[in-house]
Amino acid sequence: MPLDDMPTPFYGQGNIIDSFELDWRNTVDPVVKEGQLDMYFLGEVTYRNESCGTLEPDQFDFMGTEVKSQLVVSESALACMLNSVAKSKIGKLDFSEERLNKFF
Repeated sequence: MPLDDMPTPFYGQGNIIDSFELDWRNTVDPVVKEGQLDMYFLGEVTYRNESCGTLEPDQFDFMGTEVKSQLVVSESALACMLNSVAKSKIGKLDFSEERLNKFF
């Protein structure tokens, strides 16, 4: 699924945008409990169709049994996302005195 024209998440960097590809798949049947829904996805966010390689699913658990929303992202999936952003135009920070003042 294309993620077109994603803006920079860094304040003060102007109107920088870039596009990514989202490839996530549900790997386990959802578990429905009172007040919550547990879903497990495996996949990656890529930049210019550059794969993160073979991602091994990391083991993780949801926090407690309280009724609340949470998003749990494995270390390998987060590293893949951040590396994709770092390769893109929005991952490059251009600081001038004016932009540093806006950033902070």
